[in-house]
Amino acid sequence: MKSVSKLLVVAALLASSASAAAYAQTGAPPPKKPANSTANTAGYTAPGSTEGGPAYVGPIMTEWGRKVTPENAWRSYPRPQMERDTWMNLNGHWDYAIRPANEPQPVAMDGKILVPFAVESKLSGVARKLMPDDRLWYKRSFTLPAKWPGQRTLLHFGAVDFESTVLVNGVVVGSHKGGSDPFSFDVTRYLRSGANELVVQVTDPTSTGDQPRGKQTLEPRGIWYTAVSGIWQTVWLEPVADLHIADLRAVPDIDKGELTVDVALSNTATPSDAVRITARDKGKVIASTIIRGNRQGVLKIPNARLWSPDDPYLYDLTAEVVKVTPPQGAGNDRTGLPP
Repeated sequence: MKSVSKLLVVAALLASSASAAAYAQTGAPPPKKPANSTANTAGYTAPGSTEGGPAYVGPIMTEWGRKVTPENAWRSYPRPQMERDTWMNLNGHWDYAIRPANEPQPVAMDGKILVPFAVESKLSGVARKLMPDDRLWYKRSFTLPAKWPGQRTLLHFGAVDFESTVLVNGVVVGSHKGGSDPFSFDVTRYLRSGANELVVQVTDPTSTGDQPRGKQTLEPRGIWYTAVSGIWQTVWLEPVADLHIADLRAVPDIDKGELTVDVALSNTATPSDAVRITARDKGKVIASTIIRGNRQGVLKIPNARLWSPDDPYLYDLTAEVVKVTPPQGAGNDRTGLPP
């Protein structure tokens, strides 16, 4: 009898889940003009309301979420495919404010927000909706390490949803549209000694716009999700030389035992500028080549240890800008690179 009861309960739960899933899948998308919830659930917007109010956040918090603090919020280097040794993480507590989009930058902020968590999320410490007619303001200060002056300083954003404008010490350094792609600005000429002020302003049309947004909506229900607005990936600074590696792409050819590497430099290279590419296996150099800037190089790696879920092994690949003797070197000295 107990087994029968359990089966009946399971069958009822499955039927209920199937019914809810069917409703979610067949239900029409939430309207672009948010409507009120008859259940008065947080996350719905009253008709004609100009205030976002609280976002819907459930009571569930993972054990990892409970351990998040301003000091440990995403400390890992955010771009594992091209990591530099020296950088400054700007995650942590920022000042924030939400105001009508047509108002100027507020003098008094609303409180603290934990970057890089979206303003609607519980982990941000805010859990407020950002309406289409709102502007979300972020503000914080930073001081560059003493050894950084004399180099270019890049300011990186992993992702900001949706349209953002960035100011350093009161000067607009750039703008960006797009909720999921990383972007950066060279802020060198806007910096000063001592403390620097960083301000980011963000607007997000969410379900009232035509931008790519997945299932985000101002009126979450069924399969339609609470929106993600503002900074939701790591913000960081890093120093670079005037001529530095801007991008790197590596494509393996397993059959040939080769790795093709494309390196893009930040600027036009001189004849004496080159890039050294080195592959290492547990710290031991197994392949190396030198190529001209903005060219393609090939590393021979025969019998490579291939990555798999059972053996997730990775080689280390480094790329560095170096100086070489130009092909037009004095006399018969042609120690540099082929033309």
